[in-house]
Amino acid sequence: MPYQAFATADGHLMLAIGNDRQFARFCAVAGCRELAADPRYATNALRLQHRQLLVPLLRAVLSSRNTGDWMSLLATCAIPCTDRSTTLPQVFARPQVAHRELKMSLPHATGSAPGVRNPIRYSRTAVEYDRSAPCSAEHTDAVLAERLRTRTAGAADAA
Repeated sequence: MPYQAFATADGHLMLAIGNDRQFARFCAVAGCRELAADPRYATNALRLQHRQLLVPLLRAVLSSRNTGDWMSLLATCAIPCTDRSTTLPQVFARPQVAHRELKMSLPHATGSAPGVRNPIRYSRTAVEYDRSAPCSAEHTDAVLAERLRTRTAGAADAA
C-alpha cells in the first residue's frame, strides 16, 4: 500500500509501492517525510489498516506535480510507477523488455499469433513454446472423440 492510480496535475500515475523501504523512499523524495514517520503508516499492514486516512494525503501530494515530473523523480529512487497511457508497442520498445526478448510470435491457423514469453528463465530447463492458443472450436472433434472413446471403454469394462 499504496498500489493504485493517483491523479497528477496533468494526468494519472500508477504507483506500486511494494514494501516499507519503498514507502520511506517515496515519502522522502515526494517531500512528505512526516507520513513515513507516522506510526500509523510504519508498515504495509498498518498502511492498509489506515488506508482511508492515507490515500487522501497521497492524493494531495501527487496532484502537486505533472505525471512526467513524477515519473522522472520516482525513477531516481527506484519507486515502481507508470503512467496509465502506456501502450503495448511502448512496453515492447522498452530496453529491458527487448533485452529479455519477451515479445514473441507463434504459428497459428490464421498466420501468426503475438504473445509474451514467460519472464522467468531457468538455468537448466528452457520453457518451450510450441503452439499458440487454438481457434474457437479447433479441437472440438478431437475432444469429443476422446470422450466418446473413454465413455465407450468404460461401458465395455463394466459389462
